[in-house]
This record gives sequence, structure tokens and C-alpha cells, in this order.
Amino acid sequence: MAAALCKCLRIATSCPLRCLQNVNMITASYAKATGIKVARLNLEVEKDPHKLVNYLCGGNIYKTGEEIQLKPDEEYPDWLWELRIERKAPDLEELEYGSYEYWAKAKKISLREKNAKQKLQAKRQVKRFM
Repeated sequence: MAAALCKCLRIATSCPLRCLQNVNMITASYAKATGIKVARLNLEVEKDPHKLVNYLCGGNIYKTGEEIQLKPDEEYPDWLWELRIERKAPDLEELEYGSYEYWAKAKKISLREKNAKQKLQAKRQVKRFM
């Protein structure tokens, strides 16, 4: 590899166009496709309803041992049941005024509006000169 690099550098010093056209400088031997196909790992899905209701399936991080058994709802903290589970972020009106999340969202919205205005103005200027 070092010898090939030195050869490319010698060529580059004499004629940079030839070195840029040399494909060997761009790709290394280990980067070429080998034709090896990787098999996908198919995990089995738990279908036992009793186990799905009473255990945390997939929660055990160790190779040996049993799944984690779920506790009654009273043993978990109250804040756990108040967590947001929706994927969509809350609107600005839903956030508490003055909180960090409120101002971060307000800043994001104002930057989007500013960028949209600049993009629109740039398109208008291009059309005027043509």
C-alpha cells in the first residue's frame, strides 16, 4: 500500500491530471466488493399470551436467565403513567410559557420562518435579473 501511494505521489508531482485519473489511488483493495452476502438474523416472536401479559419480553440483557416479571401498577411511580407516548412533538401553545422547551421550540419556529423568507427573496431576485 505504501509503495502504491509513493508511486501515485510521484505521478502527482509530475502531472496531477494523470494522478486524478488513476482509479487505484481512490479505492483500496480492502474496500472493493467481495460478494459476501450477510444473512439476516430472524428473531422469534413470543406468542404465548400469558407470558406477554406477565413478563417483559426481550428485557433480559443476559444470555442466561429468565425474563423480567412485571409488577402491579401501584408499585410504579406516578410520573410513569403521565409520560407522553405520542411521536409528534407538542405545539407551542401546549408548552408552558417561559420553560426551556417553550423557548427552544419558539426559536426553531422563528428560524424556519426566517429561512423561508430568505429563500423566497432569493428566488425573486433571480427572476428579476433574468
